[in-house]
Amino acid sequence: MIRAVFGLLMLATACAPTQQVVWQNYQSDLLRFGYLRLDRAPRDVPYTNADIARAFRHIMFFDEYVLEDGKYAPGLTARELEKRSEPVTYAIAGTGVTAADQRHLEEIAIRLADLTGLDIEQVQEDASIHLFIAGAKEREIFAEILARRRADSPLVNELRNDLGGNVCIAVPFRSRDGIGDAHYLIFIPDEVKGRLRRACIEEEFSQAFGPAADFVEARPSIFNDDQEFALLTDHDGWMFRVLYDPRLQPGMVEAQAMPIVRRIIAELRPGG
Repeated sequence: MIRAVFGLLMLATACAPTQQVVWQNYQSDLLRFGYLRLDRAPRDVPYTNADIARAFRHIMFFDEYVLEDGKYAPGLTARELEKRSEPVTYAIAGTGVTAADQRHLEEIAIRLADLTGLDIEQVQEDASIHLFIAGAKEREIFAEILARRRADSPLVNELRNDLGGNVCIAVPFRSRDGIGDAHYLIFIPDEVKGRLRRACIEEEFSQAFGPAADFVEARPSIFNDDQEFALLTDHDGWMFRVLYDPRLQPGMVEAQAMPIVRRIIAELRPGG
């Protein structure tokens, strides 16, 4: 999920009449500081193989949140490696969806298919990844429907409270037997526009493929809460290539996987 990190947002939230103004002000602040960059291979941010390995470790093996009383709270928790092992289907819906949103999602699906080797296809229903771009009223309706079906889902509370202050959010749903890939629901408020919206689509959709956390020192990377970059960088691309190497299997723990990760990176980027 993408969180708002500038203190100026809190001031805007207290004064602005609508959520759209809140996010417009936030985006303006980010752009003024030179954030939400669109370059995928920034020459001014060099990185080494060790940097990729360190970012991979934090992003793939640690969650940033814990569940407390049905709500997400900050907290670092170790987790097992996650990656998709089946063809991916996705759908985009909601009253806020535009032609530009559709094109952007198609572009990132093509990019991720190239990086992961997975078949990724858009469908109308029964998708493994659902992305919704919706206004406040539509989010409330969805929250009520979800509450009747999955009353214990923390997503219900997030939808009823403007995503808990997050710009956008992705939530996995796993089968009760734990078999098969997780399904993802992604919500982006229609009040979020411009580059910030592009960043939401790109990061939340990408996280559904395994890198479900952020790491403050990952750079240049979209998996970093400071929102310096709006799009997947080449650095992120290397992490996906490593993750989808067949030597890495879902369920591996950090101690098992990291020696393999370092070998794969050295093979992909000799001397890097």
